[in-house]
Amino acid sequence: MDGYVALKAMLPPPERRALVLIDPPFEAPDEWDRLMAALGLAIERFPSGTYAIWHPVTERSRSASFWADLASVSLPPTWVGRIVVDPYSQGLRGCGLVVVNPPWGF
Repeated sequence: MDGYVALKAMLPPPERRALVLIDPPFEAPDEWDRLMAALGLAIERFPSGTYAIWHPVTERSRSASFWADLASVSLPPTWVGRIVVDPYSQGLRGCGLVVVNPPWGF
């Protein structure tokens, strides 16, 4: 099942607790827009959920604009991390992880 469809179909879970890992394929040019829309919908449907979003750091991935988009919306507490292993690479430079609504003590 498409992950974006699954977010809408499976949230909120019966247990009312969940960690949702979002690892988009980053193949479509509008992937970041789809991701932001899906995250907004997921938080609206299940505000107490924890959402972990992995993303690549590459020249063409536009990850910097994703970070700006995250900063421009009202989110619950959010942890952001990024590691760049090879800043001069033409391919994968590193990766990032955004955790929205992390558990206490994270």
